[in-house]
Amino acid sequence: MFNNNNYYQPEDDGTIDLGTREADLLKDIKPNTVDRLAEAIGEDLLAKDKEQLQDYLDNKDFENLGRKIWALNMEYWETWAENVAIEDYHAGLIGNGD
Repeated sequence: MFNNNNYYQPEDDGTIDLGTREADLLKDIKPNTVDRLAEAIGEDLLAKDKEQLQDYLDNKDFENLGRKIWALNMEYWETWAENVAIEDYHAGLIGNGD
């Protein structure tokens, strides 16, 4: 009789992959705080889409203004986490997810 409980599982070598490292970094830094938003804004976050943001302000479209600022904030922190994870990978601290 076939026992399908004996499927192949690679040994866990204790490494984590890039995606897991990025997710852990984002969870640890908590990008949904005022301090993190202020830090991202301090890094010229808003300069990326200055014209669109100005248009939202001119039209008093505060809902879309808030959404855009939030999206830029998350993009900033996701890029940060990705860069840190890649640095960790090159330093041999994490695996590549294979």
